[in-house]
Amino acid sequence: MASKNNLSGCINTLTKNGLTWYIEIYAIPASLHPVLPEKDTSIFPFPPGKIGVYTRLFDYCNYRLPLTKFLIGVLTFHEVHISQMNPFGLAKVCHFELACRGLGSDPDLDVFRAFYKLNRSGNWYTFEVRDRDSWCYTWITTSIKDWKERFFYVDDRCVPEFMVWRTKKMKLPSSLPKDFEFNKALYATLIKEACRIQSYPEHILVMGRISTIWSELAWYPTLRWNGEVMGLREALRLKSFDSKELEIRATRTPKGDPPYLNVVNENLYQIREPEVPNDQGGLAGQGDSGPNPSAQTANVAPAQIVMATVSGEGKGKGTGSIGSKGSSSKFVIEDEGGW
Repeated sequence: MASKNNLSGCINTLTKNGLTWYIEIYAIPASLHPVLPEKDTSIFPFPPGKIGVYTRLFDYCNYRLPLTKFLIGVLTFHEVHISQMNPFGLAKVCHFELACRGLGSDPDLDVFRAFYKLNRSGNWYTFEVRDRDSWCYTWITTSIKDWKERFFYVDDRCVPEFMVWRTKKMKLPSSLPKDFEFNKALYATLIKEACRIQSYPEHILVMGRISTIWSELAWYPTLRWNGEVMGLREALRLKSFDSKELEIRATRTPKGDPPYLNVVNENLYQIREPEVPNDQGGLAGQGDSGPNPSAQTANVAPAQIVMATVSGEGKGKGTGSIGSKGSSSKFVIEDEGGW
């Protein structure tokens, strides 16, 4: 069946209202000009200056735009385009990134390689466990419905200019050398602290420096379970975030420390400035978009651009909503001191 193994045979079924919903909920930057492909259009080849983004990047893989530097580093090292990755592989990258931060460590590419190897999945690619006796997660869903047919386009300025489109003629990365060196202590701890790969509410992703969807610039997210402080490490081990015992808290940033969203932004791959016409009538500033074959712009229908808004922004102590999807937990703003 084409939809299982043929990239060009998977045609878009996302509606205009559906795209508007994703733009609003996941705060997709208007500067990236998200647009909806015409109905019955395949994700590839891309329109000039665009890349395809599957909706599951957001609601299952836990990534946001801008993307993280670690994700870009993983894809660049393995010479694979983000539009070629299936959501199971991308979810493993995000889980690894969060798990490392939960342990107080920056995500390590060599440790990631010790756990995972790039492999083909039909016309797509994924990251498979390298050693069946060494897992850094305990569970992952084995089925996601209709992910191949739900996508839209954004400006390619959110990825490196020359992100590689992997072809079948390109060999997969070879096995690790026998003398391969990596952080074995971090590797062992990730196995010991293994947890589920699942969709996380927004405040968890903000804590893990994945998301900037957080309405309180001068505050940073914290958690409590039954009144006890819970860090990212413990939060990742929860099987559900819809619990009355879980409180989402916002703590004021100490004087002299940078706003927490500034810290998050340092972890993100910065969107490049748009190209501008030069005196010769061409484009100057960022060069072309790399070796990605392009389709005609006629295949793209303009989408309504609506930036995300966060309701219930509390000021002072109290409860409200901070835009944390799928969580019925209380949100409390308080001054707890340092972080």
